[in-house]
Amino acid sequence: MPRRPWQTEEWKKRRKEILLIRNKCEWCFRTQNLHIAHKKHVEKYTLANPEYLLCHDEDIRVLCARCHLADHKNLTPCPACNGWKWVGNDVCKKCYIRLTSDEVLDGYDEKDENDDDYYDD
Repeated sequence: MPRRPWQTEEWKKRRKEILLIRNKCEWCFRTQNLHIAHKKHVEKYTLANPEYLLCHDEDIRVLCARCHLADHKNLTPCPACNGWKWVGNDVCKKCYIRLTSDEVLDGYDEKDENDDDYYDD
């Protein structure tokens, strides 16, 4: 007898049906090693928890193994690059540093040797 909900015949059948229709990762578009995952994480993964097995198809996303692991670590794809960002952030750390340093540099005027205050520093 299966100990985990994803090991039941019911869930395996449902997984096959979903993957026939949605056959690529919703985040990176890979087509290999696909998992189905709950959009809202279920607290307890037990057979006694009906929330796990009774969710609607629109509450399930298709992710590859890499993206599924990132999802469980509370990460999502960065919209600005191929990196990962925390769920609450707009972009990943690398993009944030790049964007904020660009903003700082945009307001910085390089001094010219011909300026009167060039040598004042």
